[in-house]
Amino acid sequence: MQMRVVHLSTAHPAKDTRILRRECATLAADGRFDITYLNAKGEEFSYKNVSVVSFDRPRKRVGRFLLSVPKALHAVCRRPCDVVHLHDPELMLLVPLIRLTGRRVIFDFHENYMEKIYSRRWIPGVLRPSARILFGALVGTSTRCLSGVVAATPEISRVLGHRNSVVIRNLPDVHMIKPPPTGADRVKGLLLYTGGLTANRGIVQVIDALRGWEFEDWRLVIVGRENPIIADLVADALRDERIEYRGEVDFGEVLKLMQRAAVGVVCNQPGYDYEMALPNKLFEYMAAGLPVVASNFPVWTDIILGSGAGLVCDPTSRTDIQRAIGQLLSDSAGRSASGMLGRELVQREFSWSEESKKLIELYKGLFTSRGEVSR
Repeated sequence: MQMRVVHLSTAHPAKDTRILRRECATLAADGRFDITYLNAKGEEFSYKNVSVVSFDRPRKRVGRFLLSVPKALHAVCRRPCDVVHLHDPELMLLVPLIRLTGRRVIFDFHENYMEKIYSRRWIPGVLRPSARILFGALVGTSTRCLSGVVAATPEISRVLGHRNSVVIRNLPDVHMIKPPPTGADRVKGLLLYTGGLTANRGIVQVIDALRGWEFEDWRLVIVGRENPIIADLVADALRDERIEYRGEVDFGEVLKLMQRAAVGVVCNQPGYDYEMALPNKLFEYMAAGLPVVASNFPVWTDIILGSGAGLVCDPTSRTDIQRAIGQLLSDSAGRSASGMLGRELVQREFSWSEESKKLIELYKGLFTSRGEVSR
């Protein structure tokens, strides 16, 4: 008999890379799990034996807290399931309530949510320290009720200290992401940024560096979600014919862009948990054989310079961003070599195949030989 599992999110897209394409698809492919992904984005479809079901429509942040969270609890309680896998910080409120229904609960820490509070512009600055303390207390209390914890980095797992914690890194499926076909040419000067128009991920700094640059032969394509505040900041720049913002697109289109681009850019800004994060886009670029320019955070520097997969820069410095991008764009042979080295590293050390095994083992471990939950 299959274990019935519900993945639940009020904030993430229905086609979220980590939730749907990796975790849900991996569990469904195993055959021992019946997987449903409940989302609040109004989308319903089937993906690789995963049922994607909507329980609400998209809302602004306040609406998520006041309406989507109660609706999420109602949707879970109505659906027969054995395990509920939560993916958003506000859903931490539901952990004790779901446990009271007899369901096992896993919480997935995509980021260090406690530290990210300091970057939330919608929380007044003077209130952020207090909000951090209150949310930390909620995490500490609710985590004790969890049957398991999934952490995106070792540092998050260490901070939480849960007895049944597993690190599931944001690593690509190298069988899905491939470099360009043999003989295909990348587009000269084409830069790809898949972080959208979002805060703290460096798009403002990258655009500023490019538009103030004497290097003429470049074009920037941006894909991903839009934060209205950031969109307003770069509204004038987006009228530059060399910059194209495509918004949220299907992953198939992202794959095509990664195969055509000359350089992939990842310039997250320092602070909060970004310096220890392992972002999807960095490893997806590398899996596609795309050389990278990335922030010079120590963890990223070790990976990129250690493998030769690209160059790093000070993500706060216009001139250093220009230097790194210019050096790669000016060296065709170097770009090709960096792309191959990055692909080889991902295949060897940073592939989803090993992470998927850990996810399966976590789920299997929820049941002892007596059919009880591992606590």
